[in-house]
Order: sequence, then structure tokens, then C-alpha cells
Amino acid sequence: MNDASKLVFLLGLTMTAASPNLASADAGHGDLTILMTAEKGALTLQYHKPGERPGDDPSMQCAIGDKITLPAGEVVNLQFISADVPYSFEITGYVEKVDIVPGLVSYSQIETPTEAGQVRAVLQTDADGSKKVVAVRFRSGSNTFDSQLFCAP
Repeated sequence: MNDASKLVFLLGLTMTAASPNLASADAGHGDLTILMTAEKGALTLQYHKPGERPGDDPSMQCAIGDKITLPAGEVVNLQFISADVPYSFEITGYVEKVDIVPGLVSYSQIETPTEAGQVRAVLQTDADGSKKVVAVRFRSGSNTFDSQLFCAP
């Protein structure tokens, strides 16, 4: 086993230990995966095509202002990392509070409603308590992976 293989193996073990839900979050290879990176009170999203591993090049990356778009009627795997300080994130009615700690990957999964609609999400900086409210839009009538849909303002 070469050094790169050992590193990938150890990272896999570390990530599994950090999140008991990794198996369920990674089980649906056909599901959309979104890596959410919190930094300086804002989120950057990397949308990964179904079946694409998050370690691969991102399929679509965008900084979000106040909206996140998800496909309606789908299972979406969410992965969270912090680039600076601890945060928490929740989507009202869909994702309970997830703690986002620098150096660890946090996982959650959302089954989006079958109908189009919108709910509220909150990104909170644990260091100073500031909150950023984000609209989460559920869009129907498109493919699971539609880059123009996801990063549209």
C-alpha cells in the first residue's frame, strides 16, 4: 500500500469515526451530495452529481447569498465543514441542528418534499452568536442534477 492509499484509508477511518451516520449518508450512490463549507459567516456549496465522490472535482460550486436550491422529491446528502470557527446549521422542519466544527466533517440527510416550496434555514456562528437566515427552495420538474438551477440567484 503506497502513502497516498494509506492516507485515503486513514481519512476514511477518521471520517467514519467522526460521524456514525456516514454509512447512511453515503449509502445512496444515486443521491445528490452537497458539501457546505462555512467560512466568515457565509456558505459555499459544492454540488456533486449522483455517484460522484465528494473527493472528486466539484461538479458545481457556488457561493450562496440568501438561497439554497434543492430538487423536490429527492434524497440529498449534506456534508458540512468549517474553515474557521464553530457553526451550527438547521433547516426548519427538515434538518435538525448540525454542529459544524473546524477539522471535522458533519453529515446529515434530507428527504425533500415532492412539491415545490420554500423553508427557512439558519447558519449560526457559535463564536459570536450571529445568525444568517437562508431560504431553502425546493424545485420540481428538473433533473436531479441541474447546475443552472442550483446556483441561480
